[in-house]
Amino acid sequence: MSFKTLFLLFALALSSQILAQEKGVNRKKVSPTIQKYIADTFPNAKHIRYFIEQEEGQTYIECDFHLNKEEYSLKFLKEKLVETEMEIEFEEFPTDVLMSIMNYLRIENPDFKILECQEVNPGDNAIYEINVKIPGDHYYEYFFDKKGQFIRRFEEVISPIPSQF
Repeated sequence: MSFKTLFLLFALALSSQILAQEKGVNRKKVSPTIQKYIADTFPNAKHIRYFIEQEEGQTYIECDFHLNKEEYSLKFLKEKLVETEMEIEFEEFPTDVLMSIMNYLRIENPDFKILECQEVNPGDNAIYEINVKIPGDHYYEYFFDKKGQFIRRFEEVISPIPSQF
């Protein structure tokens, strides 16, 4: 088997693992209470998708959708909203916040790559979640306050997929 074929198989296996961490769920299996909340609170939401997510021993229902060209993700635990995330481009952060976060990440690992940024629970008490990849295929979620001060970091562990060959 050529190197190119092996690389493509590895990339496919890795992407499958990442997708397997959240399992899509049919809308009919989602609580009517959650669906009503989405319809009432975000009546213009488009491309609504539901997922089951396992995190720290808890099972959540996650709802992703688009609203006014923004991407949102809501997380529910037992029909109660526990988290709202709104995707934000890193370049949209205030300059002083952007510089503070960049400086922190550079000290942690100068070869980081930012994959995605979100504002968690948008509003006055919001925090920023920065999803980062560092060499060696290590993935982390960093959390910073609205001033760009570090709060915490979690490593995302991606388990290997059993070989099909």
